[in-house]
Amino acid sequence: MLRKLIETINGAYQLQRHRELLDAVWRQEVWFDAPHQLASAQLARDLLAEAGLSGARLASYPCDGKTRFQDWIMRMAWDCPRAKLSFIDGEVLADREQIPASTVFWSGPLASADAPAVGEVVDGDAIETITPEAVNGKYVLTGKYTIEMKNRLIGMQPLAVVSDFIGENDAYTDDTVRWCNGWSEGPGGWYFHAGDQIMTGFNISPAKGRILRERLAAKPGLKLAGFCESRVYEGQGQNVTALLEGTDPSREVWIYGHACEQGAHDNTSGVVVQIETLRLLQELIEAGKLPRPRHSIRMITTEECIGMVAFATLNDDARRRALVGMNIDGAGDPGTEASPFILSYGPMSNPTISWAVVALIAERVKAIAGNAWHWGVKRFVNNADDAIADPHCNVPGQWLGKGGHSLGYHSS
Repeated sequence: MLRKLIETINGAYQLQRHRELLDAVWRQEVWFDAPHQLASAQLARDLLAEAGLSGARLASYPCDGKTRFQDWIMRMAWDCPRAKLSFIDGEVLADREQIPASTVFWSGPLASADAPAVGEVVDGDAIETITPEAVNGKYVLTGKYTIEMKNRLIGMQPLAVVSDFIGENDAYTDDTVRWCNGWSEGPGGWYFHAGDQIMTGFNISPAKGRILRERLAAKPGLKLAGFCESRVYEGQGQNVTALLEGTDPSREVWIYGHACEQGAHDNTSGVVVQIETLRLLQELIEAGKLPRPRHSIRMITTEECIGMVAFATLNDDARRRALVGMNIDGAGDPGTEASPFILSYGPMSNPTISWAVVALIAERVKAIAGNAWHWGVKRFVNNADDAIADPHCNVPGQWLGKGGHSLGYHSS
């Protein structure tokens, strides 16, 4: 039965359509600011509605930096059309219009394109005890993750933090710019909240970092020029949800995964898998090639963690109908033998028969795909959108995907 189901779906699958959608969504998500995130969500909603799925809509929630759902405080909204950092002679180190990740998520405003901020650059890592006199009005260079230097500068007024940190990943090169999506003084340093210090941050590649460090060593007091046209403000975020109706609408199966990050792998791939899944199943049902499922299938694109807890809280009736969920996070990496896809089961405090069902499906897919796809299993303490498996929320489930060691990860 499972093999026939898989073969029916695979026979109708449109690879080129999937790729084109991935490209279209990623071209919005790669900017990771509010206008592009809204455009991405509207694209997903419209496609789902056009496919004939029920109730395709944006499910908004506040991005005000203070509203709390469960244990999560919502982030601030952010816009940033342009930002650039250059040597005085005009040679560019970072340009958001060329590489969006060259600007830290939630970077504060700095000067303007017509009148950039000119200041000395200092090596912050070389300063054991940082004082305002050492960094105020200057660009502070670091080889560590950008937020680590920001945390050392709280209460001070640098022009900006400049980081050439890259980390380790098989896909990173000397020209890769590592995205930074944490800019808060709160625990974990992730989402930016009301009361966090506004500061500008630039990310540059290791190659650009070497050039900058060589020039700084040759000429102490070296100056840079930069600007960041941004605003941090109270706005709105949006989940996208739609329903493939079952014969028994009193219960739902959820598939979900986060948007609002710049990676094609993490997690535009997961968003597009959801869209393609629902519209392909809808097409097969309308063509009479698949029966309508007993339980409705709901798709939810979220913003990691905060979007899901907001949705589950603000849509309590839908949450109570949910039998089980599947988190799709990081679906764009090859499933090799050395780096397989991982099926992560939810907490033992809320087990579900779906663990066994999904594992059986994965086994059948593996039998058909052969060496083209590999997978594995692990127990998991839920720390992303699948945190709704907590018994108090009670949507048990699992996560299928690949995280921090996957190809490209945050810097696709």
